[in-house]
Amino acid sequence: MERCKDISLANSVSNIKTNVTHNVNSNIGPPISAPSDPEDLTGASFALLMNEPSGGITDAIAAVPLVVYNAASTYGVTGFAGYDPGIQMAAADGGFKRAPAATAGLSFGTGDGNIFLALRVDGVLGAFAEIFITTIREAGDPGFSIRGLTAVDAPNSSMSLQLIATDFTTVTATWDGAEAGDAIFNGGNHTWEFKINRTAATVELFVDAISQGTVSIAALAGKSLNNTASSGIGLGCEWRAGIDRDVPITVYFVKVKQTL
Repeated sequence: MERCKDISLANSVSNIKTNVTHNVNSNIGPPISAPSDPEDLTGASFALLMNEPSGGITDAIAAVPLVVYNAASTYGVTGFAGYDPGIQMAAADGGFKRAPAATAGLSFGTGDGNIFLALRVDGVLGAFAEIFITTIREAGDPGFSIRGLTAVDAPNSSMSLQLIATDFTTVTATWDGAEAGDAIFNGGNHTWEFKINRTAATVELFVDAISQGTVSIAALAGKSLNNTASSGIGLGCEWRAGIDRDVPITVYFVKVKQTL
């Protein structure tokens, strides 16, 4: 079975790896209702509406295609008002991918960035389960990776955003939460939003529009966060060989902006 794999990044004196953690706000609410115009594409540089009836999915901004990846998906899933329909990706690597190629809409350079997802996670994720990535890592490529962490971080589950600059400087920002029953992984509809603020040198996570706190990305000062020719795109795939996502996820909407 083909997998999105993690590899060791090239050993280099310029390669800096930083891991920082913030405790999750305990006030994450119950599954939310969508705002009045949830799929507003204003300012978007990349967006997935997840409304395809079958086959692959396509970016609504620049028509970047993603093909079916491994296991079958269920199309036309409803249940998240305003964001419907969505696509449910089966457990153990169902999802979509794009082979390595530069995608301008997923590059932030040295500027700000915003990554927004409307989705449902049907259970506790396996360790290091990838949700949305632009670094396939088969060639140690730059990009970003959004993932859920559970068993590896017991007794806490957590959310993580890894950022890899073009010189391979790497920062992994993690927000810790409760274990089983955590509001992020409770089988309900939620929105996740990551705001990358290069002036403040922070990234802030919002779950259901509630801030979970900021994490420093000072190690990335002056460094470019670009999607390069060796970068790919993965939605729903795992990132390390032998570790599956384990549970289905339904994605209703993805939006990336090159501003806050």
